[in-house]
Parts: sequence; C-alpha cells; structure tokens
Amino acid sequence: MWTYGRVIALVLGIALAHAAAEGALTGVTNNNSLDGSDVYELRLGAQDNGERVNIDRTHTFGGLPVYMQGLDYIKTANDDKTAGAGFSVDVTFDVDTRFYLSIDNRINLASTMGWVTTQGWTDTGDDWAKGGDATHPFSVYTLDVAGTSHTFYEQNDGGSRNMYSISAKPAPAPPPPMDEFDLSIVNWSFEVDAAPVEGASGWTISPSDEYYTTVGTGLSAGDPDFGQEGPGSQFLTGNRLAMDPDDPSNPTSSHAEQSIDISARAGQIDAGVATLSLDFFYNRFDGNESNSVSVEFFDAGSNSLGSLTTGALGGTAADAWVPVNLSGPVPVNARTFLLQLDASRGSGTATNVSYDNFSAALLTPAAPIPEPMTMLAVGLGVAGLGGYVRKRRRS
Repeated sequence: MWTYGRVIALVLGIALAHAAAEGALTGVTNNNSLDGSDVYELRLGAQDNGERVNIDRTHTFGGLPVYMQGLDYIKTANDDKTAGAGFSVDVTFDVDTRFYLSIDNRINLASTMGWVTTQGWTDTGDDWAKGGDATHPFSVYTLDVAGTSHTFYEQNDGGSRNMYSISAKPAPAPPPPMDEFDLSIVNWSFEVDAAPVEGASGWTISPSDEYYTTVGTGLSAGDPDFGQEGPGSQFLTGNRLAMDPDDPSNPTSSHAEQSIDISARAGQIDAGVATLSLDFFYNRFDGNESNSVSVEFFDAGSNSLGSLTTGALGGTAADAWVPVNLSGPVPVNARTFLLQLDASRGSGTATNVSYDNFSAALLTPAAPIPEPMTMLAVGLGVAGLGGYVRKRRRS
C-alpha cells in the first residue's frame, strides 16, 4: 500500500539521484605504462593555465581555450609518449561526457593513432601549448561519450613528441523533444499536372517568370533526367526546353510562390516557441545561373513580420539532386508564410534550375516531463494536504 511517507521517499530518491548525476569523471587507470610505478592522477575541475600537465614533468598548460578552463583532467606521464601496443588509459564517469583529447600536432594520426579516427574524434580547430610555448602546440579534439567508461590507447610516435592530454566535462543536455506539425504544401512534389506543362498547380507563377512541370525529357545535358526519388518522376524547372516546342518567350528569371497557412498552431507561435523547418531538393549545375528559396511571414492582416532565406544556393553536380533544410523561428502573431522559389541566369538561353519534393513542419516543444524537484514539491504538497484532511476528519 502506498503511504504518504513512501511517496515522499520515492520523490526524494529521484531528486537526490538527479542531483548526484551532476558529476563528471570518477576514476582513471593507466595500463602498461613504461614506468610501472606511474599512477595517472585525476584532477577534478582543476585544468587551467599554469597547472601541471604531467605527473613526471613540470610542463604546464598555456593558452587554453576558455571552454577548457576549469575542466576535470587527467595528469598523464609524458614518458608514455613512446608506449606501444598494449598501453591504454581507462576512464570512468557517471554522466554522459564530452571529452577533449589534446595531441601534439607533430604526430601523424593515421600512422600511429588510428584509434582517434576510428572512435570518431573531431578536430575543434583550437590549439594550446605547454607553458605558452607555441613552437609545438597541441591540437584539441572532442568526442561525446555515453555510458560510464571509455578507453584511450597508445600514442607511440617517438621520443621527441609530447604525450597526449585528456580532459572532460558533462556532455551538453540533448535538445528538448519537439512536437512536429506537418504543414500542407499544395502540389509539393509536382505530380498533380500531366507533364510537360507551363506552371504548376497550387503555385502562383507569372508568365514573365516562368517555371515548367517536367519529367526531364528534352532538357539540357546536366539537368536532372527524372524527379528526386519519392512519389513520382516529375519536378519543376526553369528550363524553357521542357516544353515541346520550347517556350519562345525565353524568360531570364523564374519565380513561383505559394501561401501556407500556419494558424493551427497560433498558441505556440504567439508564445514565441515555434520553429519552421522546410526541406526540399534542387539542381543547379550551370555556373551562369543563381537560385534561392525564401519564406516571408505575415500576420492575420497580411502585414510582413520577417523572413528566412537560403541566400544564393551553391552549384550542384550534373544530374544531381541536393537536399536543403531551411529553419528558423516563427515570428509572434504569424498566421501564414509565403514560400518563394527564385531562379535567374546571367547568360545562355535556358535557366538550368530545378526543384522537387518540398515539405514543411512547425516544431514546438513537447509537453515537459516534470523535473525531480518539481515532483518533490508536488509530493510534499500532497503529503501536507493529506495531513490537513486527517485533521479535519478528527475534528
């Protein structure tokens, strides 16, 4: 039977477990060091400029990036720079951890530290140097690790190098879960019309800014031969050769637009917590052309509230579809947005720009899971209420 005491104990246990999970590194073991008496030292929150790097040298940290100052770190033995196969460093931790591995930049990782690449370490582009001596800087690599332990291996790159250094902090919390509300884009894959045809149902396209629905037949070499993989083979192109006979007006620019209703999520939008995510594919292999996709937000009175844009999109390989995501916050009071597809050419006689498979969604925070301390407060409140009810019954 659940009593108020058990509820409080449960909630307190959850809260305390949550608090205990705020640590980082908990232990280190070095295996097969050159000097069997060397014991690597774990220093919590102590990494800073002027602190000693190694247990067997007086070398100090210098020029540390700000984000590495104050981290947990491990004092390694510099002599282990020549330790070979069989050497390892086992590190334990109690939360998902972001590690920083600092490596003498004279070391050839491919030939001596292949495990760095295999484990998936990423070069941050930052450096620091022992004692501030920039002659032989250390390059900083990073890796987020889940679980409770991780193993580092040999460096083995000659006596003139410096041994690597390990530091860490709790990994950033994952982004909060998001609810995804799919938006309706009419003729999003350009399969509504029987190609070839000028324009595209659901899209507003003026005669002077022409686009064409096509299956890829008769286009320029390098234009897609078929739509991006999906519901069908059709797509939208600015190339006049899509028509047979081709369009004699030969427009130099193309513009298509469609208004999208987002009022169904007015509450989240007006709370300032909505994000638009737009995905699509495009092809532009010819350097004479340029193209972009943009979104302009409007309120219920059709007043502009701001916009998002891809800017000028880069060129693509011939026949290749390239995916793009355009994301950004939705302005408060927005009720619609205008999706706009633009293309133009600087020379030549055909605008070699194509689009396909548009999709859009509004992302809003999912219903939050109560924090342990909130649960504790609720539990104590319930317990207090129970006591009050008992007193009333006894009076």
